[in-house]
Amino acid sequence: MMGILSIFHKSESVLGVDVGSSSLKLLELDLSGKVPRVVNFAYSQLSTDIITNNFVTNLSVVGEQLSSLLESNSISTKTAALAVPGPSVFIKKIKMPKANQDELERNIQVEAASFIPHNIDAIKLDFHVLGEVAKGQLEVLVVAVKNEIMQSYTDAVALGGLEPAVVDVDYFALQNAFERTQLEESQSKTVALVNIGAKYTAVNIIKGTHSLFTGDISVGGKNMTDGLASDLGISSKDAEEKKRASNKTEQVTEAFQKQCDHFASELNRQLSFFWNASAADDGIETIVLSGAPASNVQLVKAIASKTGINTVVFDPFEGIDISGVKDLQKLKELAPAFAVVTGLALRSPGDKESFVVSEQ
Repeated sequence: MMGILSIFHKSESVLGVDVGSSSLKLLELDLSGKVPRVVNFAYSQLSTDIITNNFVTNLSVVGEQLSSLLESNSISTKTAALAVPGPSVFIKKIKMPKANQDELERNIQVEAASFIPHNIDAIKLDFHVLGEVAKGQLEVLVVAVKNEIMQSYTDAVALGGLEPAVVDVDYFALQNAFERTQLEESQSKTVALVNIGAKYTAVNIIKGTHSLFTGDISVGGKNMTDGLASDLGISSKDAEEKKRASNKTEQVTEAFQKQCDHFASELNRQLSFFWNASAADDGIETIVLSGAPASNVQLVKAIASKTGINTVVFDPFEGIDISGVKDLQKLKELAPAFAVVTGLALRSPGDKESFVVSEQ
């Protein structure tokens, strides 16, 4: 598991907190049994954009909304796992000589200063040893985020009465959730995990437990809604309602198809670029969609048609006990939107693997 920040070192459950530009999602899991069990969940739309240039700019709104959700849903867990957005993070794979933990950390700090486009003192740096690629040489995934960006998220969560315990990246939280449910049958497949957010779409191309490439596409659900509103000459609020309606008129269906086709074309173009950049031996075999827009059958079909790749909708609750949830129907409806927060809720303080290979 990749985690940029791990403050505590005891084993306990955390509350998954997904702070998005237009919504908040909370998920609490009981990890003490053979399979994880959903204890509680909460979801709310935000009336105003709270993220600008990857910063949480309206901390008070997030804090107030979080506090309200915790109280109204009787959530008592106070430690939180959260994620910063992929576009805010600098990620690079490097090769380093094998060393003990202290030496490797020092060497990575020195090496990172040469390729990270920020002052090394102004960032939070983490790394994950992917494996030994040659005798005495390690392949290392280096992750860096500006201190002020991460601070905006941890401060917002703290204002809501929570204590940040783990900070992850949405790319890797998504992968964590996917590995929990799909790893065995996808071990040898090259899969594109595609999480459609409001303003951007996160992509993580993986094979087994290895992330081959991460990237983002600057289109999301809001772009489709705004495009639909423009074509129909209605407000974005009305367009969102019509987009979600199960009984769309022919006019709405045709107008929304145009938006789906545009999104699918952009995704197809960027996936081709990402796949080439990943240097994968095999082509992408499956696209696994998540995010609220993934619930739309029209969009799923458009992506499958445009890319020519098997496209499925991710259910992050597969293999998780949801039988005790009060509003089970709502949770099932929200499932694709809960992919990232499920990956976060599966974390626990201090669970980060030992990423350093000891000297032989």
